[in-house]
Amino acid sequence: MKIYVKNNNVVKAYKLLNKKLQGEGFYKELQSRSHFKSRGQRKREAHAAAVIREKRRQEKAEVAREKFEAKMRFANKKQKQQNKRYNKKST
Repeated sequence: MKIYVKNNNVVKAYKLLNKKLQGEGFYKELQSRSHFKSRGQRKREAHAAAVIREKRRQEKAEVAREKFEAKMRFANKKQKQQNKRYNKKST
């Protein structure tokens, strides 16, 4: 990994480095290796992380479903308006 310092701005480069390391999970890995964890503790943590991921996935799916339903309501409303106009012209 390379971080370039532009205009002698070391602080900005340092922040960018920290952001990249955190995004790659370097600090979590460092913390997890700092002391011994039993197999049961690792399983509990993995299960807790899986629960969090599933909740996040369900929330995203709920938001997507709500957006889809809103689009469908709008489309149905527009279709009804067009049908009313068509029915008036044909009579």
